[in-house]
Amino acid sequence: MRCVNGKLAGGWGKWASTIRWMKEEEDETRRRERVMEKFARNMNMRGAAKCIRSWRESVRVRKWLRGLMRRCVGGSYMALLGDGFELWRGNVERMRREEASMTVERLKVKVEAMGKELEVLREVKKEYVCYKVLGRWKDVYQGLGRDALTKWKSVVEEWKAANGARQVMRLALMRHVRQQEHRAWRKWLVFARERTEKLKKCCGMVVHSLIRMRNFHLHRSFRKWLEVGRKEEQFKQQKLAERKLVVTKASQALAMLERGVMEATNILGDDDEEEDWDDIGY
Repeated sequence: MRCVNGKLAGGWGKWASTIRWMKEEEDETRRRERVMEKFARNMNMRGAAKCIRSWRESVRVRKWLRGLMRRCVGGSYMALLGDGFELWRGNVERMRREEASMTVERLKVKVEAMGKELEVLREVKKEYVCYKVLGRWKDVYQGLGRDALTKWKSVVEEWKAANGARQVMRLALMRHVRQQEHRAWRKWLVFARERTEKLKKCCGMVVHSLIRMRNFHLHRSFRKWLEVGRKEEQFKQQKLAERKLVVTKASQALAMLERGVMEATNILGDDDEEEDWDDIGY
């Protein structure tokens, strides 16, 4: 019984330890799963943020590259458009000139052919008139003459139409040439007007500088003339002052001389009077 109880107790203890170990393993597994889930979540968030950042950077770079490509392609496209338009205009003008020259040549050839046909018809008409005058084969040649005259009239009408078309083409060409000459004349007028304005401006500047130089020299000459006049006036005043001084000194000397003479005369007169009184006996 004890042995059985001991075995039961050992089995129970082993079972309890096994259950505890299993629970610990389950807890450890659950904890590890939570840690791994958290780590995976963090890694996913980091990866998503990194992916978003790289995606935004790639979007910005692609947008800048698209703008650069658009600008480059747009500039090249506009440049090609301008060159293409100029080339197209040149080709159109050249084709028009060639077409006009070809049309004129074709009309000339047609007119020459019509002239030859007209000569033939004139010969036929002459023959018809001759045969009509001679009276041979009257009925036959009357029909031939009518046909020839009708054909001659149609040829003349065609020749007139061709000549009118040639005249119209010639007038159109002359009008185009006159327009080009008028444009060239207008450009030359604008260039001549601009050159005249520049020349006027340059001449005005030269004249203004010459006037300033002339005024400068005139003012300098006038100042010199005033200075010379002032010096001459000062010299005249100095001469006048010296003359006045000389006259004053001369007058003073004369006055002093007269005073001395008078004093000497008075002294001599007093001596004579004393001598007379002595002679009288006073």
